[in-house]
Amino acid sequence: MKKRLLMLSLIGALGCTALTACGKEAEPAPADKKQEKDADTEEKKEEKKEDKDEEPAEPDSDEPIEVESEDYDAIFAPLLGEWVYADDDMDPMYLTVYSENGLYYYELEDMTILGSSKGTVELFSEEHPNGDISLWYRFVDEDGNEWTSFAVNEDDPYPNDIYSEQQGALHFMRSASEAQYTGEGMGDVYGYFFVGTWECDGYTMEIFDNGNNSYFVSIESPEVNNEVRVWEYKCIFDEEYEFLFSDSGELIVLEMENGEVSSKHSEYGDGSVNFYFDNGGIVWADHEDPSHQDMVFVSVD
Repeated sequence: MKKRLLMLSLIGALGCTALTACGKEAEPAPADKKQEKDADTEEKKEEKKEDKDEEPAEPDSDEPIEVESEDYDAIFAPLLGEWVYADDDMDPMYLTVYSENGLYYYELEDMTILGSSKGTVELFSEEHPNGDISLWYRFVDEDGNEWTSFAVNEDDPYPNDIYSEQQGALHFMRSASEAQYTGEGMGDVYGYFFVGTWECDGYTMEIFDNGNNSYFVSIESPEVNNEVRVWEYKCIFDEEYEFLFSDSGELIVLEMENGEVSSKHSEYGDGSVNFYFDNGGIVWADHEDPSHQDMVFVSVD
């Protein structure tokens, strides 16, 4: 009897074990679990990668933009030269921007309490909320600190005024000697381009080549109140700034009588002047009489 009961107990135990194994789904082996986990990890990585690829890259305004070298030179060309701070209520500041070995530099001679500085000029981009990109000249001193920045005005290839920051905090104008030329051609203007006969509002200008990069300019006014005025300049052609200049201009006043010269006298002999091209005409930048700076002479040859 005991033997039979023992066998029944053993069969019952085996039956229970078999029922437990069949009553629920078998768990995977440890190796199978690892493979499933690795597969899930790879799938999540792929999903993250796809999401990242779909997001547009945001421009980094703290890094210089990349442009072609010829474009880089063209963008910087309007900034090159000498500038003077335009606020008459403050002591003057003189700003010079120049190129050397493919890089751009500035020197600031500041007569105010701020003192002078110098450093590099770099090109940076800024993205606006609507997606537009604007370019800026950023002035960085020798210690790596930003002094100021000026917006790039691509609509004006040769501005005579530049304003800093968004609000125009600093206003610089081209120096008197440089504001008179347009830089037209930026290297394509030569002294002999000026030679010939030119006219504007009854004034006649004749320019002669004297050789050795020197030129003689004579300007004659129409007769007014029995007077004819003649300006004579011995000029030098500046190859860097592409204009004629003189510091020894003479104004001769001719007294007229019946169409003939009855007498003459000189009013001054140290007049300062520049002549430069603007849209094919020559601008007479007479520093003794600024009203002449509005006159553009056209060729009659």
